[in-house]
Amino acid sequence: MNKSKLDLTLPLVITFVLTVLMVIRTSRLFYRISAANICEVGSDKISGISANPDNFPDTAKSVLRVTADTVDHMYDKTRALQRQDT
Repeated sequence: MNKSKLDLTLPLVITFVLTVLMVIRTSRLFYRISAANICEVGSDKISGISANPDNFPDTAKSVLRVTADTVDHMYDKTRALQRQDT
């Protein structure tokens, strides 16, 4: 191999390998942190809900409102498509 080809390919290969290793390391680090924090997030949410039981009806009402809005949107969209077909 020519010296000029080696001078070009060796740094590129080394850079590529180091980049791949850093991506793998960073992905594993993010996964470990998110897996470790999932229990903390869940326990915080549970303690927040149990600390104020009055929020439960509001949460249920919010879910019903979102569901009703979604169904209305789907109904309107279906009606608009049916009008286009006729």
